[in-house]
Amino acid sequence: MRGLASYALPGAMTIFQNGAFGEPLPRVFDTHQPLPQSYGLALGTHAHANWTFDAQGVYRMTFTVTATSAAGQPSSATETYTF
Repeated sequence: MRGLASYALPGAMTIFQNGAFGEPLPRVFDTHQPLPQSYGLALGTHAHANWTFDAQGVYRMTFTVTATSAAGQPSSATETYTF
């Protein structure tokens, strides 16, 4: 997954996950870090994400997800999320 900054944000935003016992895992996305950012997932992964925002306001983030099929065919999709 690659995050693309296409809108101004009212504050910082992070996306993170927790391990099986609640331990923090490396951040998936962090507006304090330079763009683009990417985060790899293995095929068949079931995961949940936590989203944090440090200021009130409207956040619009555009993400592009890319994958390669078993046959080596690349594909991608882009979506904008508004919070």
